[in-house]
Amino acid sequence: REEYSAGKFDTALGQALVSARLYGEANHLSDGEVQPAILLGTRPSANFGPRQVSIFEYLVSLADDLGVRIFFPEEDGGFKLVES
Repeated sequence: REEYSAGKFDTALGQALVSARLYGEANHLSDGEVQPAILLGTRPSANFGPRQVSIFEYLVSLADDLGVRIFFPEEDGGFKLVES
């Protein structure tokens, strides 16, 4: 819905709250149901060295095993789900 577009909010908290609402609607979560998530402050960089890539891949794998979703910010102000 247009009124819930995360990119229209100028704060990270506003964007996160709107994104959480949209995610809940898209995945048919009821109002009291919670989906654990990690919201990264920055995108993974193309300048990551092997160690950073390894740590990031481990984090994604661990989160996937625990049923936790990881999101990182997009340039348009929204958030993208990181998939393993």
